[in-house]
Amino acid sequence: MKEDLEFRNQFLPHLMAELSVAIAVQKSQWSKLRQLYQVEHKSPLKIWPWITTLAACLLFFLLFRNVLIEAPQRRSEELFAAYYEPYALPSPTRGRTTEMNQYLLGDMAMREGRMEDALMYYLASFEQDTLDSYLKGSIYMQMGTAYLTLDSLNLAAVTFQKGADAQSALWYEALTWLKMEQWDKTQALLEEILQYPEHYYYEKAKKLRKELKN
Repeated sequence: MKEDLEFRNQFLPHLMAELSVAIAVQKSQWSKLRQLYQVEHKSPLKIWPWITTLAACLLFFLLFRNVLIEAPQRRSEELFAAYYEPYALPSPTRGRTTEMNQYLLGDMAMREGRMEDALMYYLASFEQDTLDSYLKGSIYMQMGTAYLTLDSLNLAAVTFQKGADAQSALWYEALTWLKMEQWDKTQALLEEILQYPEHYYYEKAKKLRKELKN
């Protein structure tokens, strides 16, 4: 986010200068109004300086929020939307047996977009179903996707770390940190992906890293 920092460093001095001018103009106007009030009513007008100060503070707060808070948030949301594609839904027949296991109910809920139900079934499957290590890791990938969809981002990041699809797990964890505006963690995971040119997400990671550094 070098571009955002440079923009803010260049913009803030101008913002402060313009704000100072605005305050000076307001003070000048209120000063004239106060003089007229004192001549007419023969008493000092004490409330106007407070109103002027309050208005200036409110203006500064609105500009500060837009430049330092909302702009980076919009940037992360735009990048996430540009690079995120939902992880592949599980096959309807994966690991199917004669009985309806909990994780199969979770798969069904995922395909129907019922993320909270899917998470409930997947968590139950760890206790009730017989799972090999790969199937368990695959379930973690689906759970991470569900948490990400529900905006439970910290849970999503931790869950992707347990995913069986190591390449996808690394990429989706990076996108999760990106959505949280955790730039350093995003960059670190992208650098890890870029150590392996054969990585499935190598080109996307390379492009995203370049955009983050611009």
